[in-house]
Amino acid sequence: MAPKLKPMASSHHRVSSTHESKDPDEIVVGNIKVGKDGIVFLAQGSPHTTTNCTDGVPLEPGTPGTPFTNPTVRLDQLEKKRALGEGRQGTVSQYVLKEDRNVSFAVKKIAVASATDPKCLQSLGAELRNIFTEDNEYTIKLYNAFYRSHNLYLVMEYMNWGNLEELCSAQPRLTEPVSAYIAGQILHSLALLHRRHVVAGSADGKETRQIHRDIKPANVLLACDGRVKLADFGVAANAETVGASSFVGTTSYMSPERIKGSTHGPQSDIWSVGVVVAQMMLGEYPFSSAKTSFMKLLQEITQFDRLDFKGIPASAECVDFIDRCLAPKEDERWSAEQLLKHPWLESNETKGREELRALLDNTGDVALHRANTSITTNEDGDSSPLIVGTAIASGATATPKK
Repeated sequence: MAPKLKPMASSHHRVSSTHESKDPDEIVVGNIKVGKDGIVFLAQGSPHTTTNCTDGVPLEPGTPGTPFTNPTVRLDQLEKKRALGEGRQGTVSQYVLKEDRNVSFAVKKIAVASATDPKCLQSLGAELRNIFTEDNEYTIKLYNAFYRSHNLYLVMEYMNWGNLEELCSAQPRLTEPVSAYIAGQILHSLALLHRRHVVAGSADGKETRQIHRDIKPANVLLACDGRVKLADFGVAANAETVGASSFVGTTSYMSPERIKGSTHGPQSDIWSVGVVVAQMMLGEYPFSSAKTSFMKLLQEITQFDRLDFKGIPASAECVDFIDRCLAPKEDERWSAEQLLKHPWLESNETKGREELRALLDNTGDVALHRANTSITTNEDGDSSPLIVGTAIASGATATPKK
């Protein structure tokens, strides 16, 4: 059972700059100071910063009824239980409360190789900035963060089943209701992210929208009660500021415009959602070139026209939904908010959650929640394999038309 704690309060903080404090046990990310004792919000900083916290005062205690006097959880209250995974940004482990081992957290440890490396600090800033969103049921909650001995520790909500990558390996082809429900939960999180505007770091104070940039099955976390949440905002960025120099994320789920090195916006996330949904429906990664050559895969994505679902038992509404996500031209793809109103999602939400709960219950604990599990890294630097869920479903495939 997920702990009923109040996450770190949201004040629509802007986090645009990250730098090491004069104190070696602190790191400052915009108006957030992370130290050995946790997070403190600072009132000073950028002229565009808005905060409702007094200078240097830690977050207020939680609302009455929460299990702890201080809902922001101290690191010394926790005890490591087991490793959950290892990826590009660091390691993730399950920790439990020393006083109640039935209460679990996921603790992400990120080694800060250089507290002055702009790329490293930008990633840390993105992780903290985007996790400090309005409290919602679609995004992993952050309870506290610590900076000790050049390591950043993020104490986050623990999802007690695993992730979508593992579900696709255990059950390669998912039903339409389950696929639609999972897609809807991802899109709810993206809708909140995409409509959130922050003030960019430029002198003119231009506002930009946020994008995730790493939507993939491994970043979609699952709980046994059917909750689905989006995680890993470490490569998120401002939509109007990313282009050829920001080739980050998992390549096999990147949109054509990203692979070409073009400036891209929120619709690049929508493409990734479409690839994930197609994978759930097909029982395998939808681009066949992934089995032969990485360069051919990039060519297939950039020359993509439309998936052919011949021989695949998918409804017309399902195919239409995927088409709306995988439109080759970015401006022809539907937004997250438009897709949430698609009849395929609306007609499957309740049934999909019920089916997912039953499926997770029948499948049981998977690899992520076994001791000493690690996620391998491929040659491209991704924290997941190039091909995910490789089992072939009924011998049928979908190939892009050229």
